[in-house]
Amino acid sequence: ASNRYRSLGGYDIWASKITDGNQYSKAFNLGKGINSIEDEITPFYDAQSNRLYFSSTWHIGFGGFDIFYSENNPSVMQFGPVQNIGLPFNSPQNDTYYTLDSSNGDAYFSSNRKGASFTVNPTCCNDIFVMQNQAIEKPKAFRFPDLETLNKVLPVKLYFQTNETNPKTPETVTQN
Repeated sequence: ASNRYRSLGGYDIWASKITDGNQYSKAFNLGKGINSIEDEITPFYDAQSNRLYFSSTWHIGFGGFDIFYSENNPSVMQFGPVQNIGLPFNSPQNDTYYTLDSSNGDAYFSSNRKGASFTVNPTCCNDIFVMQNQAIEKPKAFRFPDLETLNKVLPVKLYFQTNETNPKTPETVTQN
């Protein structure tokens, strides 16, 4: 992950091809299918499943950095749609550094979720978590008739990008 020149947003995921066992190509950006206008970090490639795991603040998630994956067609180096890895891996806090032990199916990741050790406040510090032999399930979609009903269940604030010059503004109206 790097914020080098020609990144699409903040930090992007870049790759390099290995040839002849020890020769590396010039790093190349994995493109808009993986990278966004915000940050993508902590990549882990599982060669057994041909999945790239990474954390992002942009793709649809639970808040903070969430862990996502994209399946790769290695013969053409083409990644499929980005998928949220779901619960119990992701939380409203920052979930990063996903890695998988292919010998036993255990997954490890770092998070500052509640329940982590802390010295200042409940979400100040990262701990390493393990999910023992957990299958990854796609999150289920929930439908609510309107925003008022949804807010009764999950207090949610929605922000829409309304101004290209100030895309992270919380204002409901902006000047062009």
